[in-house]
Amino acid sequence: MAEYVYTSLDNASVITSKYMDIARSSILFLDRDGIIIKDVGHISKIEDVELVPGIDRLILRLKDAGMLIVVVTNQASVPRGIISVDKYIELTTHMLCLLGESTPDMILSSFYHPIFSKTNCNSSWRKPGSGMFRYALDILDVDINKCIMIGDRPSDVLAAEAVGISTNYLLKTERYADEICLYKVNNKIRGKGFKLINSLDNVG
Repeated sequence: MAEYVYTSLDNASVITSKYMDIARSSILFLDRDGIIIKDVGHISKIEDVELVPGIDRLILRLKDAGMLIVVVTNQASVPRGIISVDKYIELTTHMLCLLGESTPDMILSSFYHPIFSKTNCNSSWRKPGSGMFRYALDILDVDINKCIMIGDRPSDVLAAEAVGISTNYLLKTERYADEICLYKVNNKIRGKGFKLINSLDNVG
């Protein structure tokens, strides 16, 4: 991960590209599991890291359109003791290798869990908390009205809407289909809501 700078925070981490173009005026926020790599539960093995079809094309297309790419991911496997922070970095490095030229500008990770974490530091980073989004928006001078969030769970949309992002997509998956339906029925996702898509090629 030589082209990135790793910063450790309490219950969180920040990985930033050395070549990030801060002059860009908008952000594409991406969840990791289910959007960038296939969601197979708590990933602990390199061989389980596999890209979601179309993610490389999507990142390149929106980078070309002038967007910064920021990953916002809950990684409860760290406080649960399933993987170490070093293992998380190893898995992230492999993901970046698979992405090739379509790498993100920043990767924000929440290691907080309400049961397993020893402190509440940076607890707001855990989605549906909006801490990761606020961190990126505080240091990057972008137009919030041009930002986009793509996730696969309602918590992704709730976190994005809390900071004023109104263009939100949920990728339809069998794993979270019932959860999405429940949120819709309970009307917990307000504002402009979200667009449910079957493929990352449907974004735009």
